[in-house]
Amino acid sequence: MGKYVLLLVIGAAGAWSLAQQRTNLQTAEKETEREEEVLARQAARTGLNALLAETRTVAEDMCPDEIPAAVGPMSGTYETGGYNHGTYEAWLEVAPGVDLGYRAHSKGQFPGENGATVTIDRLIQSTENREGLVYGYGGEEGNKKRKLKKTTTEGSEEFGSAPQVKGMGPLATDLDGDGKNEIPHVRQGSAKIEMIDEDAENQEDAQTLVPADASEGVPAPDKTRLSTGTWDGSPKSVFYANKDHDAIYSVSWEDGSATDPQEVMSLGNSYDGAQAVLGIDDIDGDSGEELIFADASQHIRYIDEPGGPVEKLENGGAGSSEGIGTGSLVDLDGDGTVSAVFINGSNNLRVVNADGTDRTIYLDDGSDDGAAKTPPTAVNLDGDDDLEIAYVREEDDDPDVEYVDPDGSRIRSLCGISVDRSVGLVSER
Repeated sequence: MGKYVLLLVIGAAGAWSLAQQRTNLQTAEKETEREEEVLARQAARTGLNALLAETRTVAEDMCPDEIPAAVGPMSGTYETGGYNHGTYEAWLEVAPGVDLGYRAHSKGQFPGENGATVTIDRLIQSTENREGLVYGYGGEEGNKKRKLKKTTTEGSEEFGSAPQVKGMGPLATDLDGDGKNEIPHVRQGSAKIEMIDEDAENQEDAQTLVPADASEGVPAPDKTRLSTGTWDGSPKSVFYANKDHDAIYSVSWEDGSATDPQEVMSLGNSYDGAQAVLGIDDIDGDSGEELIFADASQHIRYIDEPGGPVEKLENGGAGSSEGIGTGSLVDLDGDGTVSAVFINGSNNLRVVNADGTDRTIYLDDGSDDGAAKTPPTAVNLDGDDDLEIAYVREEDDDPDVEYVDPDGSRIRSLCGISVDRSVGLVSER
């Protein structure tokens, strides 16, 4: 009996020892697998870092959808202390359904045919500020041609406006007192002026300011720009050139409906008429507010007060083609006096006022054929708290929009939007 018990004890001990050896072996194998996976992952990370570094070098001024084709696949090894711990393969791909982005992949493998493999990927999206531009859609969707859109952090989104917009003003004034800014715009064909809230979803939400059958103050139907604000004690109004280009009119919103258009200034006979309104601000440094507009020859002029003399801005000639090159008013120097920002006949940006500012931002070297003769605007697009000037490119190829620092030191592309040249750009803020 004692021998039998002893044999049982010895047998149990042997089984336990064998099981323990198997457990130790399995533990060692798992530990090895984990070590291989760690090294494979590190190889993949090495590849991803190398890929992204190359991307930053090659694609600094490219749009995201162009970058995968510009940066080829790469491969290499992960080495430390003179030892090869793995290899990697890294590549870029277009990311379907993602605006302004692409996907980076990297596969790392521990040495050996059956070595552990790890694949990691990262979605890379543009970090531009982007928000702040309003434009007329210029893409191929015919039923949306010249429909108002605004840029967002991830691309752009539509207003609820109707298509075929031919001129617009800034999204900067609450005209109807509902606590939201509206954007005024001229419709093609009907030649009426509408305004629509920034968050409107349907074109039926637009409100008519000047109807198509107006007996007076019918707006210029194209190559024009509207402005908003108050002047000489007026209520918040939309200021615009009429279709005969011989007067500036205003219209406002009172008690739930539009007022009749009012003639602000007759510009026929001895004057050169009116084509577009840039805005109301101090352009000559006298601390008063002038009404600034472009005449029918696209030269910028200004009026100190209703009925007062019309002054001609020296060197203020803008260009005209599909659109008109007169843009916005902006104080780029911080001295309290605004300048007119516009495109001249040579497709370059001009910044001019009547208080000593007169400079040209040459675009032909860094921007192919320069800027199209359509309204530019000033807006902060790179998040640095300073304004840039955005404009539509003259070149037919994408991207449609570029922006430049006021001193002309850096030109960058604003990717992912298609702009109709006849409408141009205005600022959302």
